[in-house]
Amino acid sequence: MIGPLQLLLLKKRFDMWWGGLTRRVFRYQGQDIHYWRGGKGQTIMLVHGLGGSTLQDFAGLACVLSRHYEIISIDLPGYGLSYRSNLPQSIASHRDFLLHFAETLGIPQAHWLGNSMGGWICMDLAVRHPTRVGRLILFATAGLEFVYPPPEIFLPKNEDDMKKLVSHLLFDPPELPRAFIEDWKKFMIGRAGAIRRMLDSMLTRADLMEGRTGGIAAPTLILWGEEDRIIPVECAHRLRDQIPHNRTVLFPRCGHLIQQTHFKEVVAEVRGWLEAG
Repeated sequence: MIGPLQLLLLKKRFDMWWGGLTRRVFRYQGQDIHYWRGGKGQTIMLVHGLGGSTLQDFAGLACVLSRHYEIISIDLPGYGLSYRSNLPQSIASHRDFLLHFAETLGIPQAHWLGNSMGGWICMDLAVRHPTRVGRLILFATAGLEFVYPPPEIFLPKNEDDMKKLVSHLLFDPPELPRAFIEDWKKFMIGRAGAIRRMLDSMLTRADLMEGRTGGIAAPTLILWGEEDRIIPVECAHRLRDQIPHNRTVLFPRCGHLIQQTHFKEVVAEVRGWLEAG
């Protein structure tokens, strides 16, 4: 029997197809990495967050933006439809994979949009390979030093753990049906290996952007929820002061999942920022 979360993801897959984005497979080091591509115009590469995927993080945004741009959104190795991959988990390994991916697809430069962990990867790429990044868009990005929430938040094992995760992701979380919570828990457990290995890598702080964000030459849009319990809004203030050319927008009464809870505002900001270039 298909659970409620799986039904929701199936609907998002249909929405992506209806919106003109098709799922494709990229072969990398002998493993299948799934991505979505569609639309026409300048290319925007979408990079999801820890434990996320194209469908979870970007389905609605990808469909709207594909009316005006070419959208390429990848499920990183170990996540989403690429969850069977057992490739290394680190900011550097994902950055190098994305560079290889873009080069193979013949994309010398793109706009890059990263959510949370994905923003960290995109910032690292922008510093190390500035000619590959046109404009940079960051949603509640990781990558700076702050007091991290307990790693167990991202590795739920029971219903109480799931409720704690939801309370960290959303400012005003709804009372989700128990069946949805249970299905989401199973989904997270199925991807726990990649999440745990990525957390272990992050906690070494080896790839932190401290002292490096001033080297981001790309014009950068920073979007953040003022009540983010995963990555505090103080990080947005620091990025605003460090990145030379940026626009920073903070959403009141908003947690970590800004593109879900403030969808229209996020779309307006992203489109306005891209059209300004």
